[in-house]
Amino acid sequence: MNESDIIHAHWGGFPHGYIAYLLSEKYNIPYFITFHGTDINKLQGIDQNKLLIAMENAKKCFFVSNSLLKIAIKKGYSGRNAIVTYNGVDRSKFNLKTTNEKSKVIAYVGALKNIKGADLLQNFGEINKLDSSINFKIIGDGPLKSEILEELKKNNLLSRVEFAGNVKPDMVPRCLEEVSVLVVPSRMEGLGMVILEANAMGIPAVGSDVGGIPEAVGVSDNVFSINNNFPTKVAKRVIELINDPNYNLNAIKLSNRISMNFTWEEICKLERKAYEAAKL
Repeated sequence: MNESDIIHAHWGGFPHGYIAYLLSEKYNIPYFITFHGTDINKLQGIDQNKLLIAMENAKKCFFVSNSLLKIAIKKGYSGRNAIVTYNGVDRSKFNLKTTNEKSKVIAYVGALKNIKGADLLQNFGEINKLDSSINFKIIGDGPLKSEILEELKKNNLLSRVEFAGNVKPDMVPRCLEEVSVLVVPSRMEGLGMVILEANAMGIPAVGSDVGGIPEAVGVSDNVFSINNNFPTKVAKRVIELINDPNYNLNAIKLSNRISMNFTWEEICKLERKAYEAAKL
């Protein structure tokens, strides 16, 4: 440890961030903490108090969204040493789709859990009411799968939904190649990397007004509060996006936005600058 210049704790909640603080105290090495979502959202009690000590004494605390930073401040963090560093997209893997033809496929990517809003995939039934030619894809797996299958069966949609299951990260771009719109109904989300990755491919996203999702989506018309009207509003917006005559032009704009604002190169520059300042 004495040979290290810097300590950086990722997924920085308790105990990771607090361990970084203790190591810094023992070895007199500057430390940083990066927060990704649940490491702040679910923190409470004595663990939260210990982490707040670690946060205030860190050289910098990095947050993947402004929303996550605001949550930390509500929990008692001063914010004086905070920097928002959005996660980056690997542009060597997620590029603008090679085809401009809309295939009318709506996708959900993520764990089939309540916290990810997988139970809200009743959106598919609402979308079908507006356009019965649309197909669906679910990429992911989880405890709600049987419940989702029952709902799809009830709406006579089972034959039009592809369950891709869990896929390797390298396969995600291929799975998204035919997708027209991504649906992200999460109840808790630090940022929403899948939104950025889809946008990089020119695929618009519609989601919940939760956590960092609005920042990732970047279009206020594409986010809605989770309430009884959520499925209906999402369905209507999905159809509007698919039928937008400027869909292909907007796809290029989405991809360019990711290149300008969500690249690892820019994030690395910010973090390196913070590292160098800590060593002065």
